[in-house]
Amino acid sequence: APADDDDPCPRGLLLGHVPDAIALLPDQLSRSGTRTLPRSYRGSMGAVNGSESITINAPLADVLAVIRNLPAQVDWFPGCLSSQVLSSDGEGLPTRARQVNDVKVAKDEYELDYQHSDAGMSWKLVAPSKAQKSASGSWALVSKGSGTEATLSLSIDPSIPLPGFLMKKTLGDTLKGATKGLKKYCES
Repeated sequence: APADDDDPCPRGLLLGHVPDAIALLPDQLSRSGTRTLPRSYRGSMGAVNGSESITINAPLADVLAVIRNLPAQVDWFPGCLSSQVLSSDGEGLPTRARQVNDVKVAKDEYELDYQHSDAGMSWKLVAPSKAQKSASGSWALVSKGSGTEATLSLSIDPSIPLPGFLMKKTLGDTLKGATKGLKKYCES
């Protein structure tokens, strides 16, 4: 059948780019012989949100210095292939950076704007990217005795048509991987 003009899923999406959890039937073949996503999985599923906290055996100032060192994120943030600071404020804190991430279903390059506080930082996607329509996040740090509780919060509106359960799992894996990675990096 010909593609609908308002169909958000491009016809001819190859099976190799579809998550293993989605089974496609032979009647879902397009004219070209490639498979398409079932209609129930097409289009944006809306933003997914989540947060994860972890206690780190390091002072707040040390943890804050690690999260603000954007180029070093490749050493502890899952999927981060590169992070380049494009601009900084008068105190030398990053205000914009270009990141390249492998988000399991696609390699994505984008720019983020940052805001800083005494106990964390937040960011927002500058413009839509290959994999994201919008995104925002934050690290919030709280002193806990000689350690620090670090909470990562993320909100992502994907531009890749994926089922909601898969986006939630990917987000959960990212939150857990980043908090555990930060802890290991700060405590080593």
